[in-house]
Amino acid sequence: MLLHAGLARLRLPPAQFWGLTPIELAAALGAFAPRLRHLGQRDLAQLMAAYPDQDADERVARYAARPGDAR
Repeated sequence: MLLHAGLARLRLPPAQFWGLTPIELAAALGAFAPRLRHLGQRDLAQLMAAYPDQDADERVARYAARPGDAR
């Protein structure tokens, strides 16, 4: 599995792969990257309040009024 990750995923030449320390390989594979936090229900509600959906009539009117549209 590590061999596949190094040679196929990272596309390292064999000599470079075998020259890596375990810490270097882990870092190259993203083991130390910060974990992303999933969007919670409260966060989603805040985003929905801050950026409400437009209704269809408002979108149609906005795009129909764009200058330079060759429709």
